[in-house]
Amino acid sequence: RAKMCRVYTMDVEHTKRLEYVPHCTRVENFVTHNGDFDYFILNGVTYDLEIVQIFLQTVLGPMPASVDTCAIAGVVDVLRTQGCFGLSARYTICLGLSTSKMQMNGPFPDFAHFETIGLLFEEVLGNMLKMTQFESICQQDDVRRSFAMRVETKLEEGRFDSMMEPLLQWVSKDGESGNSVFDFCLQTIHAFFDNDLLMTTKAFLKDAKGSFGLCISSSLDAHRQICLAARGQTMSIAFYPNKGLICYGSEQAAVKAGMNFDFPG
Repeated sequence: RAKMCRVYTMDVEHTKRLEYVPHCTRVENFVTHNGDFDYFILNGVTYDLEIVQIFLQTVLGPMPASVDTCAIAGVVDVLRTQGCFGLSARYTICLGLSTSKMQMNGPFPDFAHFETIGLLFEEVLGNMLKMTQFESICQQDDVRRSFAMRVETKLEEGRFDSMMEPLLQWVSKDGESGNSVFDFCLQTIHAFFDNDLLMTTKAFLKDAKGSFGLCISSSLDAHRQICLAARGQTMSIAFYPNKGLICYGSEQAAVKAGMNFDFPG
């Protein structure tokens, strides 16, 4: 479902360190699917479609329909987080930790809470950009770990109870009974940089069981990227360079009939 989020632009090179700031924009993902979504595996546990749908309604709100394509779209909504710390923090709790599970023992925080946590990550990133190039933070693991340690320190300075207490089902204060605060911070940073549309499609197909002919796109990437994938279902692509047209579909005949284009030519 569409959501207004604080997003950093990831596909534009910024020539000055201080130009890298988030903007509030509409985030919406789009899925077309032919096939059957049967199960999803998370941390070695297999969840059937009904459990996945209940999980998604807990995390995202009511589903517009009970069909499996809506469940795929919901999983994509959780996975596609690049450029947004709020979405990345939510993904980490939902799917990114060893304690993540689709059957929960208590209430799940609303997205506003993850946005508040995201503001802390933004604050630390802004301070780091005064001394470090964005590319270094994005590309170097040791700099990402330093980023995570700085966020962890900020939380321990007095914000832990308000921000992390609702997450104690997944994150342990001492790190001995589950994932630590550092684990949460680092995984959120990885998701912020890495969870683009391609990673989202690969991650979904890795853990989803069923048959899929998929086209996945996002409002953040629609001007430059879509992902097509197939497993157990066909997916055909046709290129018409003279028309400047690319057609795709799960039925081969469909790629011979571009809508609103005259043929032959």
